[in-house]
This record gives sequence, C-alpha cells and structure tokens, in this order.
Amino acid sequence: MTVTTRRNAEQIASPKIAGRRLAVGAAGMAFASELIHLWVLPGEFTLAPMRGAFFLLVAMAQGALAVNLLFGPRRWTLRLGLILNVAIVATWAFTRLVGLPMLITFVRLPVGWLDLTATALEIALIATLIALRRMDPSAVARTRG
Repeated sequence: MTVTTRRNAEQIASPKIAGRRLAVGAAGMAFASELIHLWVLPGEFTLAPMRGAFFLLVAMAQGALAVNLLFGPRRWTLRLGLILNVAIVATWAFTRLVGLPMLITFVRLPVGWLDLTATALEIALIATLIALRRMDPSAVARTRG
C-alpha cells in the first residue's frame, strides 16, 4: 500500500509532468507506427517500388517525429507532426475508399489488420498532438531527472 503525500499528489497533477507524459506517449505511438511501416516495407518494395518509397519516407518521418517528441517538442514539431499524420490517414482512407490510379481505372486496396492498427495509432497520435499544441509550451518541455 502506498501513501500519497500532498507533495506527491501536486507533483503528479502538475501540468509540466502531465505534458511530458503526453509527449512520451505520443512518441511511443509514432515509434509504433514507424515499426509497422518498416515491417511491411520489404513487401511493398517488391510489389511496387513507388509505394515502397512512400512507406520508407513515412517510416523515416514518424521516427524523426518520435525522437523530436522525446527531446522536448517545439511548436513547429507539433504542427509538422499534425500535417504529416493527417496526410497519412487521408492517403490511407483515399486508397481504401477510392483506390490507387492504375492505367485505366482505380484499384481499391484491401483493409488489413496491420494498416488498420497503424491508422488507429496515427489517429490517436493526431489527437495527442492537438492536446499538446493546446498546452503551455513550458509544460511540454523536457524536464531534468
């Protein structure tokens, strides 16, 4: 059984610690999304090199976003992360609803559990980045110790 003192309760509820935990959670979601994109990368490169290049760029961008979130994100990092993830989710939805343009017609891609998981992570990441943008910038900054 743990005894929570008043000082511990104030420290847990402080906006600085809450913002830092939110940033670390967002970094975890970005890393998970990056790993999923890297997991499917070899198969995509063998099927269509252009799609493989897209997956490689998305994985690299998600990894860079995750690292920036861990080391004290700035406003531009949050804004760029939002734009990136909204574009990724929109691209996923477009390729599943309308399809990829081929020679004569559009070919819709099937929905799989990996891409659905990555998209769910990216939607949750969008919501977390919006919450981080609304916080005080000093509450998101990296704390010592």
